[in-house]
Amino acid sequence: MQYKDSSKTTTGPKPCRAESEETAIGTTGGTTGTGTTGTGTLTTAGTGTPTQGQASSPPGTGAQQASPTAPPPGPPPPGQAPPGTGTAPTPQGQAPTHSTGTSTKPRRAKGEQTRRQILEAALRVIADQGYRALTHRAVAREAGVNLSLTTYYFKDLSQLVAEAFTHYKDALHREAGGYLQAALDYLDRFDKAALADAAVRREIADSLARTMTDYLEHHIREHPQGVAVEMTFFFDLHLDESQRELAHKLRSRFLADFVAVCRRLGTAEPETDAELIMGTLQHLECQAIAVPGQFRPDTISRQLSRLMRALVA
Repeated sequence: MQYKDSSKTTTGPKPCRAESEETAIGTTGGTTGTGTTGTGTLTTAGTGTPTQGQASSPPGTGAQQASPTAPPPGPPPPGQAPPGTGTAPTPQGQAPTHSTGTSTKPRRAKGEQTRRQILEAALRVIADQGYRALTHRAVAREAGVNLSLTTYYFKDLSQLVAEAFTHYKDALHREAGGYLQAALDYLDRFDKAALADAAVRREIADSLARTMTDYLEHHIREHPQGVAVEMTFFFDLHLDESQRELAHKLRSRFLADFVAVCRRLGTAEPETDAELIMGTLQHLECQAIAVPGQFRPDTISRQLSRLMRALVA
């Protein structure tokens, strides 16, 4: 599995300002924030709560509010619809056409894209600079968005971290699922009689070891940032309990997959054997990113083959 950088490639750690610099952004109680995107400018002041008759809009969207001094509307000219009716102006004598509401779809899609952009930027900051470097300002800089957008979409850093890792966890399991399914499909080729043959079991162990090696090689070489994120959530002692729970859910999900493989193989203790496989894979991943350039597929495959042969003996 991997984590793909869909927006930009980072070249190294980026300097971050102190966390306290951003506490005045996106909060209530008289703070003011200004953001500009495209051709529009949004300014919020005071508590940031819209007054009666106004509608709030995402920071940086350029949306304008109705002027409180506008004169009361009079009767519309012939062929023009009254304001706020959702009916398009039509020439006299023609039936009016109603808005379908499709104009909101591009805006919603852009909002989802921006949100995903922020989540992936948060993952890159964690991978490149560590969990302690994660601030709203650092994420906004990495994502290339206004600082106010990070607090608009995520109420605090805890929510941002939780949703970023969930985003990564789901993508990781989708991709790793392809390798798992290939292993299960391979095992389906053997009936119980074949699995009882020691030579066949050794052949199966070697084949599964090669499949796991292929996954590790792809994951480590193509997406080392994803491995760094995993190591942070699995082993960083400074994460709070809720974040540790997210890592536990990811590991449990993969562990269940390996238990299924071990049961299909008929190992003596499927749950224990699955733990051994998971622990070995995590160790190999951690070693690979700790010592860049030292990942050797042939060596890894031999190590995994010995492990798998011992489990199916």
